[in-house]
Amino acid sequence: MNILAIWVVGIVLTIRCAWEIGCLRIPKEKKLMAILLVVLTSWIGAFLYTFFFKEKVGAWLDR
Repeated sequence: MNILAIWVVGIVLTIRCAWEIGCLRIPKEKKLMAILLVVLTSWIGAFLYTFFFKEKVGAWLDR
């Protein structure tokens, strides 16, 4: 049961992160690259984005 809960949380965070990155005003190629990175790293990438890098991603990808 705990593993299922962790998996569901990871999926929800991944979808949320992909949605937020998709809403940023940056070039489409960079959006796609960032979304793929989060999805490929699954819940670890989603966790890091949500709690540590959320404010920084826009500036990093806008360069």
